[in-house]
Amino acid sequence: MRWPGLRHFGLFAVGLLVVLAGFSISWQTGRVKLGYAENILKGVTPKDKEGTSPPAPRSSLPPPPLSLAELREAAQEALRTCSACSPHRSTWLGWEAEEAAVVPSIMHVVRYGSRPLTFTEAVCLKSFLQKQKPQKFYLHTNIVDLSQFGEFWTELYKDPELNLRERMRLVMARDPSEMAILGKTHASASSSTLYWSLHVLSKYGGYLLPPHLLLLEPLPTFSAPLSILTFANTSTSITHGGLVAATPKALLITRLMNLAINSTEELYPKVVEELMGKEGSLVNSTTEEGLLAVVLKQEEQAWGPKEVQEKDEEVARMLAKVWGLNASNNTAL
Repeated sequence: MRWPGLRHFGLFAVGLLVVLAGFSISWQTGRVKLGYAENILKGVTPKDKEGTSPPAPRSSLPPPPLSLAELREAAQEALRTCSACSPHRSTWLGWEAEEAAVVPSIMHVVRYGSRPLTFTEAVCLKSFLQKQKPQKFYLHTNIVDLSQFGEFWTELYKDPELNLRERMRLVMARDPSEMAILGKTHASASSSTLYWSLHVLSKYGGYLLPPHLLLLEPLPTFSAPLSILTFANTSTSITHGGLVAATPKALLITRLMNLAINSTEELYPKVVEELMGKEGSLVNSTTEEGLLAVVLKQEEQAWGPKEVQEKDEEVARMLAKVWGLNASNNTAL
């Protein structure tokens, strides 16, 4: 007697076995792949018969998540190396208090307009870069084409010793027509320079270099919120070519900036000079070892390379030495 369903049952059993075998193979393969992926993430690669490690295949798995400590460290490093972000802005990272107590190694030059850089201005700028060796140089201006600053600026920029391609950052300054300060809708160039100088010191901290200050020796470490380098028989104010060093967000600078809202162009420079002289930390430019810096007189500011080489004066010899000129025979050193 034949059973009509036996044939169908046999086919069903064979199919079931095939399916189970395929599932078993897939499961074992998945385990091998999963174990291999775990080894890759742990930095362990299987060895072949010769004892060498085969190249790890590109994994499609996402990287493991970072811990809070790792994220914090990455954020600190990003802020330290970002030129567009000052370190003093972030208080929650915990290192602002350490760095804000010392003047940052940043040199600031605020310059409005496309007036060419004079020879003596270029020499003074070079002297600060050589002697003080600031980590960064921020040029604050309202122009983009720096070739308008003339031949002496071009020579400075191409000097490999100064390395301005790496150290300099061009920071756009607010145009005087955009400054509604001192009771006017458009501030003058001198008032804009003074106000923006205070602004950059408050924002970044560092050294504000005047146009005609020749640095002879490295400056001491300034730790006061605001320090002013003083000279004999000259004004100590930022308004008369004095070098000012400040920590970020110094309270005195904030007060001076706030006074610009209701003051006038005639009174504001005097107020700045008076408060800086009273509340700033004064540092004498004359030390036991000698002079730290000199401020060029008005007639000296107009000298060019030829006059510097011809004149038999101490200041002329200082300028010639910084620029690399021989004052006696009119040849480069």
